[in-house]
Amino acid sequence: MSMRHAFARYQTFARLHAAVPADLVGIKHFSERLPEDARMSDDWWRAEIKRPDCHVLVATECNIVVGIGIVEHLPRAPEATITYLCVAPDARRRGVAQLLADTLVGRGRSEGAAIVRATDHGQIGLSALYDHSGFKSFGGGLWCFGLWDDHVSHSYSDLRVPQNMPVTRDEAAAQSLLLAMGSIDASMLLTPRARQVISHEVEDSRQEPDATNLAIAAARRGFTVWMDADIADDVRMRLEPSRRETIIEDAAGLTPERILGHLSRSHLCLLRLALPRLSGDKPTWYIVDGFDGYLFRVHDVTTFDDPGDPMVATAAELRLAMGQLAASDHLMVGRPL
Repeated sequence: MSMRHAFARYQTFARLHAAVPADLVGIKHFSERLPEDARMSDDWWRAEIKRPDCHVLVATECNIVVGIGIVEHLPRAPEATITYLCVAPDARRRGVAQLLADTLVGRGRSEGAAIVRATDHGQIGLSALYDHSGFKSFGGGLWCFGLWDDHVSHSYSDLRVPQNMPVTRDEAAAQSLLLAMGSIDASMLLTPRARQVISHEVEDSRQEPDATNLAIAAARRGFTVWMDADIADDVRMRLEPSRRETIIEDAAGLTPERILGHLSRSHLCLLRLALPRLSGDKPTWYIVDGFDGYLFRVHDVTTFDDPGDPMVATAAELRLAMGQLAASDHLMVGRPL
């Protein structure tokens, strides 16, 4: 986020820091300035600050506490939850709440969360804030922010609020794979933090993405997708009419030679393969990202191996593994022109 962009959004000079026990006096004075139903006891604040799964963020202006936000998140857990967000009445309409919300989302993301949930507690100001910040309302005061939706950044610590609908829980793992494979943001290709999110999402069998979810995630972002004809129609039916033409049926069987053809056109080749020498008998999502005349370069995006030292597979290994491919185990993604 550029400095100009930051000043355009925030009219406050508040400083943020993680709460420590020494902040309890300032927090008490802050709480006394709130409506009675928003006040919390000293014991409650003391317990929240000490909780290992709780990050209490304090905003101060001239060393006076003007806002507090809390996000609950265990490291590497797929979801984080904003449980508290409040600004003192005399410090509102200056961007303090926006600054807290953006930082809490960034905190969850930096620790590996793919989705951040929040509640507005029936407060009109909070619901407007979450709506403006890219959260999706699920009714009943529940909101959800999908971190991989329309995300473009120059580093993992940068955060751009999405401008379209956040991803659903079912699509989160597919978004993460596409992001780490570079189809959404090449600058974040296989970064440790992106892989951290992928590892816990893909290892969870309930959320392991197949080619259908990957194709939907890619098509909604304007990428062309070549996939097995047996499932192409199903994907089109789940897409908006304006996106259906981006799904192209690929009736011919996949071979190393056809992968070379896609690589020559700078397409992303995504395959779920069981390569015994690399990952044993367990099928694993790989990106095939190059060929040096003898060997294919592959990345297992679910592990923490050094992405600067890619693994390799022979054409014979790929041909043998692809003999077991199901329709939902592979697709090719072409970047927009």
